[in-house]
Amino acid sequence: MMDNTPVRNQATPSRNEILPSDEAMETEDELQKLISLVQQRYHLAREKAEERVRAFLDTYTQ
Repeated sequence: MMDNTPVRNQATPSRNEILPSDEAMETEDELQKLISLVQQRYHLAREKAEERVRAFLDTYTQ
C-alpha cells in the first residue's frame, strides 16, 4: 500500500524560518481573509473553503 502523505520539500524553509513572527502573523491573517472570501463567494463550509485554498496554495509550493 502506498503512502499518499505529502512530503514537504526539505529545501523549502517553513514560514517561520523565512519571516519574523510579526510578519508570519500578518500572512496568517491574510490567509484567513482569503479563506473567508472563498467561503462566502462559493457558499462553502469553513473547512471546505480552507481545504480549497490550501490545495490551491500547495500547487505553488511543490
